[in-house]
Amino acid sequence: MQWREGFIAHVTALVAQQRGDTVRAGWDPEKKTRRTMQLPPLRAEQERKSLYSYLTEEEANLRLDKYAERETRLKDLQDRLTEAEASEVDAKREFDDVLADARREDVRQHYEKKQLAEIRANARQQWQNSQKK
Repeated sequence: MQWREGFIAHVTALVAQQRGDTVRAGWDPEKKTRRTMQLPPLRAEQERKSLYSYLTEEEANLRLDKYAERETRLKDLQDRLTEAEASEVDAKREFDDVLADARREDVRQHYEKKQLAEIRANARQQWQNSQKK
């Protein structure tokens, strides 16, 4: 039940603040009495949460613009992803073709082992670079 007591005290303080009640403050050495002061008015957020109020037209338009910008950015990213996936598939296919060609007997006779190794390494590097994008 402690939470209830704390809640009641908090609500009572807010009501007093809304009414503009005066409370006892610190000691006033000139008058040799305790001072009284008026409680400050409630902030707008305390009176009514922004959740319960409608957006202005300007705020709504700003929000719509932000969502439209995010949507176009998402579409751009999806397009880039599709392109990257397609280029990765093409690079893998090309790498597989280079490996298959390097195994063919007529190609082996035409090129030296060192040249074939360089060609395979270049194809592998291109394929790996396309994966990183």
